[in-house]
Amino acid sequence: MPEVRLWNVGHPELYSFQVRTEEDDKTERIGFRRIETKDQRILINGTPVYLKGVNRHEEHPEWGFAFPPKLMHKELDIILELGCNSVRGSHYPQSSYWLDLLDEHGLVYWSEIPIWGAALPNETVSEPLFQQRALTMIEEMIGLHVHHPSVIFWSVHNEIDSRTQEAYVFTQALVGLVRSLDTSRLVTYATMHPLEDILLPLFDVIGINKYFGWYEGEVGGFKDMLEQFHERAERLGAGDRPVLMTEFGGAGLSGDVGWEPRLFSEDYQAYIVTGALAIFRNDPRIGGTFIWQFADIRGDLKSTSKSFRDRARGFNNKGLVNEYRKPKQSFREVRRIYRSWTE
Repeated sequence: MPEVRLWNVGHPELYSFQVRTEEDDKTERIGFRRIETKDQRILINGTPVYLKGVNRHEEHPEWGFAFPPKLMHKELDIILELGCNSVRGSHYPQSSYWLDLLDEHGLVYWSEIPIWGAALPNETVSEPLFQQRALTMIEEMIGLHVHHPSVIFWSVHNEIDSRTQEAYVFTQALVGLVRSLDTSRLVTYATMHPLEDILLPLFDVIGINKYFGWYEGEVGGFKDMLEQFHERAERLGAGDRPVLMTEFGGAGLSGDVGWEPRLFSEDYQAYIVTGALAIFRNDPRIGGTFIWQFADIRGDLKSTSKSFRDRARGFNNKGLVNEYRKPKQSFREVRRIYRSWTE
């Protein structure tokens, strides 16, 4: 095809292809673009892209997980209003209709399989059946989303114990399978143990999940943590990898506003998110941010859980908008910040 128009962030170019037989036909829509990494940045068609994103769950109090198209259109409008150029699908492959919308509007998408577990035992990671199911999900995810130009990342897991040899062997198999199926995209994951993680060299891009100001310390703790992380990545031979902040933030109860930031208030949530974004933007080795999260979602509420106190109303309340997609103070602050970042 001569003079192919390239798909790019904010400038989508799409082509439709049709295959026909006597019994059936299929139409597929795709886009062409080149994905690379260089100087700790992600490049699309040779141009560095700083990712401004949110984490998104497909969950709503009225619709559950069965999202109607009209709700997806509403969410896309809100995400574009926020100033985002990317979305992280946490923590599972999401609707192909949703990816169609991202293709059409030139937004980057991070696709991952549901291998998640802050408390996932190493015994489970080592089980042959568990590993086979993970490999099967990799094949299914890539088969489902391979023709979507918005998909830039294949993510193999989120927040497993990435400090162990069992995790290393497991991850080698997952990454190897991804690269055998698709060499055109970047392989990634998200770690909650950035200062102890041994998996860094296996990936094209490294994601970090940390909640300073909420689960630990003060929001300013991000600065020291990142300095230590960059030094460690260099020692492990992964200092050239782009680093994305894939989860950070805090809970804010919609409508809880006051004179000063305090736990669970909209004010304090905005304080955490804006403080974190300032630190990340001033770090030249950070290539993008995905705020946790787009909208409040229902949680698995157990009084025996360590996170019971963190789930007021039975929700994970870290959304920039509430469960009905109404904006909080943090939404307005992030919109101001994301729209001011021109790169």
